[in-house]
Amino acid sequence: MADCISRVRTNYFGVSDMDEFREKLKIFGIVPVEENAYGHRISFINDNDPAKVGIALDCSYGDLADTDDEDGYGLTLADLIQDHILNGDACIITEVGYEKSRYVYGVAKVITAKEKRTVDIDVFSKAAARELLGNPDWDTQMDY
Repeated sequence: MADCISRVRTNYFGVSDMDEFREKLKIFGIVPVEENAYGHRISFINDNDPAKVGIALDCSYGDLADTDDEDGYGLTLADLIQDHILNGDACIITEVGYEKSRYVYGVAKVITAKEKRTVDIDVFSKAAARELLGNPDWDTQMDY
């Protein structure tokens, strides 16, 4: 079986306490870029707006989905972001990946202080094609 290669990047988003948030990201192996400029799981401050942070990963978001916090229950990166994001802001976790050319995917997880929603590019694209074709039953196979 071939390796699935994934990359994850967020937009810049505001958090209530930057230092606390970046410290808690270390639970997932995500370190501030200042501590490891060549890291593969990093957080970085927006040069134009130091109140906003972004995250970049060289792995699948799914690889980070669950971990045990000090209380022993599963904590997700999305939960951590939701706990710290400012009201009125949104974090968009965008993930793209592929396994050779057999599987190519894109997914975004949108997180606000109140809600989380996942958008899958295959699902979104098929719905758009159905609408453009005027055929609600149209379908296709996206993987080979």
